[in-house]
Amino acid sequence: MRACVSGNFPSTAIIARKTTVTDARGSAGTGYSNVATLACRIEEDKAPIEAVSGEQLHATSGYKVYFPAGSDVRPSDKLIIGSLTLQVTEGYTTTSNQVAVLVYAVRFR
Repeated sequence: MRACVSGNFPSTAIIARKTTVTDARGSAGTGYSNVATLACRIEEDKAPIEAVSGEQLHATSGYKVYFPAGSDVRPSDKLIIGSLTLQVTEGYTTTSNQVAVLVYAVRFR
């Protein structure tokens, strides 16, 4: 089954994960580090997702992103797919009979 699905990942995603960084003055902050490049398939959700930002309600596009089985993609990872940058909001754990990893993501702000 996995062999049949493996041809259905026409795009490539760079997976960036949050990490602690230190600036020149020694102050700690948060940054992203690229941890993997994976084949993927991206689909835009039909319904917009509402999010609060700066005390204002915004509608943003939601996406489903599929990866090959066993891929390590976590909530809060950043995905760079072509010119699109997404923030993973939900992910699913791997199981022994999994044929693909599905995560939900929104445009990165």
